[in-house]
Amino acid sequence: MSPDDSLSPILMAKNEIAQNALLEIMFERMPMGIMLMDRNYNIQRYNLTWADFTKKYAPPNSVPLEPGANYFDVLPGSEESALPRFQAALEGEVIRGEGIRFESGGIVSYWDAIITPLVHNGEVIGFLNVTNDATERILLQQHLEKRVEERTLEIERRRIVAESMRDIIRMINTNMPLEQFLDEAVVLAAEQMGASGCVLHEFNIDEQTLYYRACYGMEGITEKNTIRQFADFKATGTDGYYQATLQRKPTFGNYTRFKDRGISLIKNDPTVPDHIKERRIKSHERFSAVLTVPLCIQDRPWGGMIFYYSDPQEFSQEQIDIGMTFADQVAIAIENTRLLQEAEKVAISEE
Repeated sequence: MSPDDSLSPILMAKNEIAQNALLEIMFERMPMGIMLMDRNYNIQRYNLTWADFTKKYAPPNSVPLEPGANYFDVLPGSEESALPRFQAALEGEVIRGEGIRFESGGIVSYWDAIITPLVHNGEVIGFLNVTNDATERILLQQHLEKRVEERTLEIERRRIVAESMRDIIRMINTNMPLEQFLDEAVVLAAEQMGASGCVLHEFNIDEQTLYYRACYGMEGITEKNTIRQFADFKATGTDGYYQATLQRKPTFGNYTRFKDRGISLIKNDPTVPDHIKERRIKSHERFSAVLTVPLCIQDRPWGGMIFYYSDPQEFSQEQIDIGMTFADQVAIAIENTRLLQEAEKVAISEE
């Protein structure tokens, strides 16, 4: 036997040790998480990347990660997300997925994953889970999709509003009677604003009164041609609306910011007369939010419109701007009617 033949087993053993060491280094330093688990969902081994993932997404009530720990103790509350896939792997199926939603203890994350069964002597003894954190990518994608959806809805809303504005302009050009125009305008405005109710007021500063010129969706609460005194504004809850209208500003808010929509506050307010309480309570029972916009003619406050909503609103600037635009068009129609009436009076006088 030559010296080389006697050394070959030693060299082979060294090579095997070197290869194993290299595999260990690769296992630990792989940029994706690698974890081995037995049939009882006990973690047998994992690399540093998978340990880092666990630290990042494990809830506070989790047990420390260590070999032999049960997966669902390390990541409690993840049964709904993980168990169906684990069971499929134990039945011999290879599971692949991108952007898989995972939740543990209320913490949501997203993963690209491959779950492979581990087979020994024809029997599945566990599985290998290889994962890559896709949370940032998926959240960015969701954000972009939401922006696209919001933009699409915004374009559609603007298209509908533009059509509504054309309808209002058409009604103005037909010179229909003002009362008829206002009745149709509050319905059109409410529908396009997504409101369940709408009223249009005229203010008489000299007589200190508010006149309901048109109403929609307010059955049992108020009706057209009703007159209210400015002195009742505080009791009726409209003082803020009136003051904002004088300053040509909108107001908006949700009744739901109060407990039981503020109904108990109204009931227990001794300064509110009973007949006004009944109307305000009905309003708060039916509606959840309100938006008011001023009606100005020749840069002077003429009145206002109030939109009532069944559901709470976020009141985006776009929604407020659309309401203001409707009010501007209605004010143009009112001014147009006034000018036509004056022209008719002049013509009659000249005749």
